Amino acid sequence: MCVLVCSLAASTTEASSADQVARLLNQKKYHQAEQLLIETIKKAPKSTSFYEKLSQLYADEQRIGEAIAIMEKRMALQPKSTKAAVQLATLYQEHGDHEKSLNVIKTIPPASRPARVLPTMAGNYFALSRAADAQKTVSEILRLAPKNPELVPQLAKSLLKMGSVGDARGLLTVAQEHQTFTPSFLSALAQVEGRTGQPDQARATVDRALAMDPNHADALIAKSHLDGAAGNWKASIASLEKVLSNGPPRVDVLKSIVFASMQIDDLQMAHDRALELYQLDPQSSESGLALIAVLVRGAHWGEAGPILDKLLAQDPTDKRAHLAKGIVEYNLGNMASASEHLHASLGQGAADAEGHYMLGMVAKQAGDIPKATEEMEASLAGNPNKMEALSSLGQFYLQLGDAEKAKTVLERAIQKGSLDSQNHYQLAQAYRKLGMNNEAREQMEIFRKLSARTVPQPSGETPVSPK
Repeated sequence: MCVLVCSLAASTTEASSADQVARLLNQKKYHQAEQLLIETIKKAPKSTSFYEKLSQLYADEQRIGEAIAIMEKRMALQPKSTKAAVQLATLYQEHGDHEKSLNVIKTIPPASRPARVLPTMAGNYFALSRAADAQKTVSEILRLAPKNPELVPQLAKSLLKMGSVGDARGLLTVAQEHQTFTPSFLSALAQVEGRTGQPDQARATVDRALAMDPNHADALIAKSHLDGAAGNWKASIASLEKVLSNGPPRVDVLKSIVFASMQIDDLQMAHDRALELYQLDPQSSESGLALIAVLVRGAHWGEAGPILDKLLAQDPTDKRAHLAKGIVEYNLGNMASASEHLHASLGQGAADAEGHYMLGMVAKQAGDIPKATEEMEASLAGNPNKMEALSSLGQFYLQLGDAEKAKTVLERAIQKGSLDSQNHYQLAQAYRKLGMNNEAREQMEIFRKLSARTVPQPSGETPVSPK
């Protein structure tokens, strides 16, 4: 009797939890729904539907690694579940684990494979350069496209994510003669047009998609990319915010809002969304570094430090975190620690320009101008257009008594459009040392006009004071 009563009680509890989860999702209380699903799984570890719901929520939020971990547990409960296999295979593909994805699909008998798994198969074949298998699967997708119009855009979306723009364009070109246009199809087509130098056509296409469904997430994201490329960051943000208002928070969308907000110096919005991103995905270095970028931009050194300590505890080899930590330590006056972290950050390629720049500033603080000069030269070797390095190097050349080199570097900074009044001041000093008195007077006059204005310093940079 107890077995029966206990079983009925468990079923009642699970049904109640399922209703409550559905209610929370409808109310857009995604964090509460996540917590309830986690608690329910602990109480009913063999109830597969809750694993599926939690994995789908993570997938919708683009927390793919966590979604995979949940679905692997769900598959262990019922290894022959077709529904679970399709979901897990799709997640593996999104994560770039193409062999794993195909291996999961192979567990489904060919006769039982649903049509919705075909784009996942084809995407895996493309990624693994299995051309014959890819072609065979694409042919089947095109055959089914008239009755299943979402198959083609699903594959096109995967191809675009992999950077295979030409393949996506070819697929859509062939398919558009055989199937109806859906918002998903048009969104994928707009992305192809945008990436192949047809911004006007892309905008017209995405407008068609949004006319069909004003809340279509892929169409809104495509519009956001087009607006961003055109420099209209406010419009870009508006589309991304609309995506968030219609569904759960998404890692990719939050990152894009942070980036777009920083382009228009809306640090409050950037901070709010970066913090939301970090809270949503605290184990991700990408989420942590997005928040760090905003904190550094706003000179919130004290807030940035603990987060960087956590990131470096998770991965002591993270060069991007070392670079940010070096910048933070420099601005907190901890020069030895700054130097240690900045040296550990080197080896990133183009990003080393910032590391060498900051090492130059550390050397300057120590009074080692020859070393500071070497670091600034290394910074400019990595990024010849780095304004702050040009300004600093010109100043250092002057301090070393090389007015000719200082003149060349400072003129280059001004020619590139720098509005830093100190460049004109330092150039005037170089001209005087070279006997170019008229030119020196001209530069001093420009300096006096500009010095009344305060020019904001770029992210992660430290203002250079005239000597």
